[in-house]
Amino acid sequence: MRDIKETEEMVKRHLREPYPAKDTDPEDRILADALAAMRRAKPRPELPSREIGRALVKSTSARLAGGVAVMLLVVAIATRVGRPVWAMEETVAALQKYRACNLTLLLGPGVAYDFWAKAEPSGELSGDVTLRGSNGSVIWVKDNKTYYYDQGSNTVEVDDAKTAGFQPWLGPKLFRLIEKAEDARASYAKDPASGRELVVMTGSMLTVAGHISWSVEFDRETKLPVALKEWENPRGSGAPAVSAVRITYYQELPKDALKAEVPAGAIYRDKPIVLPDGNLERMGNPDQGISAEGMTRVEAARKILEQAHQAIIAGDLASIRKLCPLTGGWSDEMLRTLLVNEEDESMRPTEVVEIGGIVREGYDRVGPFVVLPVRVKTKDGRLWDQKHIVQFRLIGGRESCVVYGPYGMTSELK
Repeated sequence: MRDIKETEEMVKRHLREPYPAKDTDPEDRILADALAAMRRAKPRPELPSREIGRALVKSTSARLAGGVAVMLLVVAIATRVGRPVWAMEETVAALQKYRACNLTLLLGPGVAYDFWAKAEPSGELSGDVTLRGSNGSVIWVKDNKTYYYDQGSNTVEVDDAKTAGFQPWLGPKLFRLIEKAEDARASYAKDPASGRELVVMTGSMLTVAGHISWSVEFDRETKLPVALKEWENPRGSGAPAVSAVRITYYQELPKDALKAEVPAGAIYRDKPIVLPDGNLERMGNPDQGISAEGMTRVEAARKILEQAHQAIIAGDLASIRKLCPLTGGWSDEMLRTLLVNEEDESMRPTEVVEIGGIVREGYDRVGPFVVLPVRVKTKDGRLWDQKHIVQFRLIGGRESCVVYGPYGMTSELK
């Protein structure tokens, strides 16, 4: 608790004080204080190795439903000196023994969260997670549902999907994606507080949560990711959407780390699905998607989801882009890594087992959308469930639909 209280006080102070003189960068002042708080923090006795004062995570609110939305913090000031050689395999090896983590996040206007997460047994993504906010809010994932508690209204909004956590988990797939982003760059940097040598990787990607960009720092000695930052734009400009100021890796989480407590009288209700406006602009191309004429919405949604998954199984990148507009800007390599799983044969989808009925419905400026569950089998015989959003639109007086993207994360059927 001491760590999060220090972070909270730091944020409150910067919100309360006026900006410094024009020749001082406000972000430099905030980062300097964050570094100071990290140096003062008392080490935790539970550490399996040494404590690392940085972070690597995936999203924690509706934006986290996306494929690679990575939350980042860069505490050090990166001085670019060329493109270094960096072996991702060493980072993957360094992370193999860790199946849980704890970090302190700054989200939005000065709210600090104590974030605990553990990996699913498959090691592909996070399982249960819990975030406790300095403003009394709580976010937790349990049994593939996500709960968002707001203290002010004493309400809990429920997502019928896993919309907070990591996908992929801290491992091979995530770092392949970071490495293969179309505008990926690498550089050297040095932590001004500790003198630690770093490698910084930056990139951007269009996801179901919108166009994001990131910067990831790796400690050149330990090979571990030690700092990250995420922006809700492709340029990495302005204030980051998420900053993380502390990370601790665990082999096993401490008892009660994931326990979520809310008042007994809290009101539970469905959390609305809100699709980013910038992504909706990509849903109107008449040359993409399929016709929905003469079919019910569930029939059309099942048809396009079947076609999309068959295209993934076949590695038909042109059809994937035609049916799923948000993948239009992805490189062939990114599609093969993220969807087709060409680099991990065991995880390649081989069969669409079942496409269910409509479980959620909504409406946006493009038109109505529906959510359906899909179960697929991978080459290793495992079964995976994933909910998908299908967007309907009316173009030239004729109804058609496209696959918007996933609603929440994938979950392994146990």
